[in-house]
Amino acid sequence: MVSEDDTTHAFLGWLSEYTRNAENAQVELAERGATKWGRENINEEMIVSRQDVISVMKSLDELKLGRFIVGRRGAESRFEFWTSRVQIGQAAMGQIDRIDIDEEIVELEEEDVIEAHRMLIANALGKPISAVRIKIKE
Repeated sequence: MVSEDDTTHAFLGWLSEYTRNAENAQVELAERGATKWGRENINEEMIVSRQDVISVMKSLDELKLGRFIVGRRGAESRFEFWTSRVQIGQAAMGQIDRIDIDEEIVELEEEDVIEAHRMLIANALGKPISAVRIKIKE
């Protein structure tokens, strides 16, 4: 029998051995990766479900290690890591004692800020980005 703790363990074990430290993890990819890790390390018949993955991702969100993003308009639900996903997994597995949180200040050019807001507005309204214009009055 596979417990909720086992599925969480499988998810975090998968993170601890992840080879690329990507900023996002899609639910579907995490589901496959955690199931594979769990079968190799916990129980040959383990299945980590989509709901199991979402539950762990929401817990990581509550711990402020990132943000769970619900997929909208065809986009896959995912977790955006705010620190090293590998370190999160390694800390959970007891392999390291602390997680390095990079608090680098990012300064954006005015054009980048405007473009980001155009994308947000277009996404919220279900319109193409080309349909959104932002005019700044001087």
